[in-house]
Parts: sequence; C-alpha cells; structure tokens
Amino acid sequence: MKKQLLVLVLAISCLYSGVSRAALISVLPQQSQITKGQDLVVDIVVSDLGAGIAKSVGAFDLNLSFNTDLLSYNSIRFGNQLDIFGFGNGFGSLQYSAGDGVHGVNFGELSLYSAKQLNELQQSSFLLASLTLTSLAAGSSDLSLAILSLADAEGQALSSQIADTNINIQAVP
Repeated sequence: MKKQLLVLVLAISCLYSGVSRAALISVLPQQSQITKGQDLVVDIVVSDLGAGIAKSVGAFDLNLSFNTDLLSYNSIRFGNQLDIFGFGNGFGSLQYSAGDGVHGVNFGELSLYSAKQLNELQQSSFLLASLTLTSLAAGSSDLSLAILSLADAEGQALSSQIADTNINIQAVP
C-alpha cells in the first residue's frame, strides 16, 4: 500500500512539474484618485518570473489604453531589468514609445543581453516602465493593457495574464 501511494504521489508531482505559471503584468497607478490638472504616474510591473533562472523577459511590446478625453500621455521611464548593466537605449536595450492621442500609448523594449545573462541576473518581479499621464477633465478612466508581444530571453512567446485598473479624476474644488 505504501509503495502504491508513493507511486501515485510521484506521478502527480511529475504532472505538475511541467506546468508553467503565466507571467503577470499589472497596471499600478501610484494614486487611485487625482485632481484635474494633476500628473498621474502609472507603473507597469511584471511578476511571477524565475529568479536567477529561466523564464525571464527579453522583449515586450505593450499598449496602455485610457480615455484620452480625460488623460493625456506625457512621458515614459523604462525599468532597468532588460538593460541590466545600465548602458542605456541603443547599447543595453532598444526602447520606444508613441502616444497617438486617440487611444493611449504604445511602448516596448528589446534587451540586447544574452539569454544566459537575463536568466541569471533578472529579478522575478520588476518594473517594465513608468508612464506619466496628465489629467484633463473630471471623470473615471479605465487603464487597460494589451500585450502585442511578450518574449522570454530566447525570443520565445511568454504566456501572461493582465491585471488592469481604473483611475478617478476629481474636479478642482
């Protein structure tokens, strides 16, 4: 009986050892409520990756959508985990962003580091980018992320989930 139980436990553990959790990309505004005319910083964070092992991010291409009647795109600051040694845009990674004024902003980054370096040095959870938006009018806007591309350190598609949110903008008293 003990032997059968041991075989069953080993079989179940083998089934689950091949299951890979999806990376989670979260939209995290630094404030949940702002006033018209105020800037809002929105962090885009990836988590549920390997720490010092495979399942790291080598590239991403994302769209952040919001109500452009209520918010406008100002600027972006990329995180430091795709450009691990901090060489900068064009040397450690390639970075881009473009706000279209209609739907939101498209942004992305491609690491120029080897898969070995990314897998060994990248953290399991980190900031992909911080976007600064300015509030234009009172109201509520969804902050919705679309993943156009998310690749691991070897350029293979990385499974993922998204955690969107919203922001409330109050009129100036």
